[in-house]
Amino acid sequence: MAKPINDADDLLQPLTLSGPSDPSVTPALSPVKTDTQFYNDQIAEAADAMDSLVKARSDADEQENSSLNVFSTIGGDQIPPKLALLQMEKEAEESIQKHSLGSGISRSLAPADSANDEDSPAPIGLGAGYGALADATHDPDAPTLIKSWEPQDAINKVRSGNDLSDLNDLDSPGSDAGMGHELNNGLISIKSLHIDDLLNMCVSSHASDLHITVGLPPMIRVDGSVIPLPCEVVMPREAQRLIFDILTEERIEKFERTKELDFSYGLKNVGRFRFNVYRQRGSVAAAMRAIPGKIPSLENLRLPPILRQLTHKHSGLILVTGPTGSGKSTTIASMIDVINTEQESHIMTIEDPIEYLHSHKRCMINQRELGSDTDSFHNALRAVLREDPDVILVGEMRDLETIAAAITLAETGHLVFGTLHTRSAPATIDRIVDVFPSHQQAQIRTQLATSLEAVVSQQLMPKVGGGRVAAIEIMVATSALRNLIREGKTYQINSVIETGAQFGMQAMDRILADLCRSGVITLAEAGPRAIDYQNFERLLKMT
Repeated sequence: MAKPINDADDLLQPLTLSGPSDPSVTPALSPVKTDTQFYNDQIAEAADAMDSLVKARSDADEQENSSLNVFSTIGGDQIPPKLALLQMEKEAEESIQKHSLGSGISRSLAPADSANDEDSPAPIGLGAGYGALADATHDPDAPTLIKSWEPQDAINKVRSGNDLSDLNDLDSPGSDAGMGHELNNGLISIKSLHIDDLLNMCVSSHASDLHITVGLPPMIRVDGSVIPLPCEVVMPREAQRLIFDILTEERIEKFERTKELDFSYGLKNVGRFRFNVYRQRGSVAAAMRAIPGKIPSLENLRLPPILRQLTHKHSGLILVTGPTGSGKSTTIASMIDVINTEQESHIMTIEDPIEYLHSHKRCMINQRELGSDTDSFHNALRAVLREDPDVILVGEMRDLETIAAAITLAETGHLVFGTLHTRSAPATIDRIVDVFPSHQQAQIRTQLATSLEAVVSQQLMPKVGGGRVAAIEIMVATSALRNLIREGKTYQINSVIETGAQFGMQAMDRILADLCRSGVITLAEAGPRAIDYQNFERLLKMT
């Protein structure tokens, strides 16, 4: 199979095709070109077309912003740039369609005497779910195979070094989401899909994310690995159609103006999703994060008991940090749900966008979304003091104004939750202080030492045997830690965390070593995530 479209240079690399699964069937070879050579030629043409399309878009945008009446030359004719762009886009899509994953390959693997046989059975409908596919390489008289697709099969292929284009070797997903959709050479036709279908496939496959980008099939992330759905390659127009179908005119206008868009989207009986829409190489792309409909409990997430104790605080700043996709939103949502269940308070959240939906339990809870309910985190935090809150969630502390407001709110008697993209507790302290000008940093250290209650830093990593597990570092603000923060001695914080188990503290390196020693994760996964690798190795050797 051919490699997916990632780069024009990659597309021109020699390909190796695997034969049909039935050893008794021998693929026919062209007397002039082998199937591999033919397919490489198609990919080369598609790569040239994509490069031409990107250049045409860039030229058209420049000419549109110019006051000059510039014309483009196509086939010897002088035509306006926008018309030239439309014509080149059409030609590019036709060229890319020639090597859509599955179409060219299925043709080249099919026996010559049956590839175009009108009596051959047509691809079947998706009777057993959206993944019931016909095997195009079987003898016409043989029974059609119905298969069930397992994401782990694709993950194993990726981890064993195979490229993502070996889609015909994978079965199709087993869900009702794609039932009745058109098949093209064993792959689900993109033209027959709505974005809701792809989101349904994502949830059915237990994936955390869905990605739409031109030149690849829709991709999903399962247990940390990005794998393809058994669909055709996405074309520029189809990428835009899939995403724009669910956008309001206001959101389309905002996206065209800013080239980026964040919003949440709910699908009945499936779940909620956080969308980020963006442009890449002139075409529309999107990343969608699946958000569980039910907020998991701290116990179900197997989080340390100290997190429940932290929810009993009446004021202060609690930070949950970690890289993107590490589960920060889920951890905070679970802690907020504990407060909502056990206390009688007013909870205000400011998010971009709203992810987990909280219902009113014992608490009154109001959720504000950036863009639709407020213009900025800073404006919302400035107004929140007049809204009588007890608990405040700041979705992301991304700039000086937001961080300063969160610290002030914590000082004024509110319990404030926030997130940062840092790897460890000491790095979190440094990040907050370094945001401010040098002449304010001493004051911020004093404020932070007074208001900070805890920092929870977490990482998600693949478990042995499938699934993912969280490794969590916890720093609780004791008197010793407050002094270190006030004096700027963050390099000593790790030592205090290591010796602070009686306060519920735990260090990242120790947790990684414990998980690795117990066989939950591999050394290859744990080592690169250690904060101090030498310390991690020392802890790993301890019994």
